[in-house]
Amino acid sequence: MNLQSFLGLFQNVSLLLAAGLLFDVSVGRWRDRRPLPAQVGTGVLLGFIGLAVMLTPWTFGPGIVFDTRSVLIAVSGLFFGTVPTLITVFMTGVFRLYQGGVGAWTGVSVIVASGAIGLLWRHLYRRPLYRITWKGLALLGLAVHVTMLALMLTLPQGVGWAVLESIGLPVMTIYPLGTMLMGLLLVNRLERRRTEEALRRSEERFQLAMGARRDGLWDYDARSGEIYYSPGYLAMLGYTAREMVTGLTSSDDSPIASLKRWLEYLHPEDRDRVHATRLDCLEGARDEFEMEFR
Repeated sequence: MNLQSFLGLFQNVSLLLAAGLLFDVSVGRWRDRRPLPAQVGTGVLLGFIGLAVMLTPWTFGPGIVFDTRSVLIAVSGLFFGTVPTLITVFMTGVFRLYQGGVGAWTGVSVIVASGAIGLLWRHLYRRPLYRITWKGLALLGLAVHVTMLALMLTLPQGVGWAVLESIGLPVMTIYPLGTMLMGLLLVNRLERRRTEEALRRSEERFQLAMGARRDGLWDYDARSGEIYYSPGYLAMLGYTAREMVTGLTSSDDSPIASLKRWLEYLHPEDRDRVHATRLDCLEGARDEFEMEFR
């Protein structure tokens, strides 16, 4: 064990997390269950991320290299499922054989084991993945990398024991942490996506409820100039939705222009009072009153 081991492995984990952030941004609308072509595309993208981290390894000796592909593949198995993980395993496994050296087949066995453990974790975790905690992710990292260290003993001529003595502590310190951090990145993405879906469904239910009722609902945002009106509101005034959209506001309107359009629908005696009330609302005041519409 030496400082170079820690720095080399830490640099590779940092690269993986940066690649994971890029993945999170580039496929911000990924879902747990996707059509097969989308799963294949996700697998290919994950595979290229794996190749990127494999191009900047920490070298222990000739043909014996270490990188964070095990972290990537395990997290892929947990969050993305069978098809993307198999593609990632295939791409990184072929590349590891291409790199060659005495540790080539050991490296391939680590790749396969990482994917298998990630998929097993996915199968055993019965709850939605957005609920997985940092403890569950850290345990995944420990399981994968204890297995990885055990597979080092398949290296020829007793090299495995020298590898374990040199990188055992850095691996068990840094790699589970990297697994946890990358997993939390995706957990946060799932949680944000779940919140967005819940908000969208809530808005849809609201629109359906207002469409089914005859109540007139009108809402005006004094700061942004945005206006909402229900179907019942249109029926009460006798306007069509097209007349209200073209008459009230347009995409190029400022809040003031939007208000001026809307004031035309008010009874003339109420216009000045409503305009003054809007200015008061912008300063934080609250008011309640009745007004008539044409």
